Amino acid sequence: PICPRMTLRRRRVASAIPGNIEISVSQHIEVATAVLERNAAAAVDAYRRHLEHVRDTTITAMSTALTKARTAP
Repeated sequence: PICPRMTLRRRRVASAIPGNIEISVSQHIEVATAVLERNAAAAVDAYRRHLEHVRDTTITAMSTALTKARTAP
């Protein structure tokens, strides 16, 4: 099972990676714009891209943390 506290910590680590916050904000704007335009298909696509970005950066952060933990003295 996934530990919510661990996942939240990894999201914080992922958010600290340069450029990730800017990408996330841009993606939120895309979702909001599509919703305001009442374009459901565009909103779904934009939100899907955002969730995939969150997934990918979280996996990267978790992988990096695991590698550091395994190589720590």
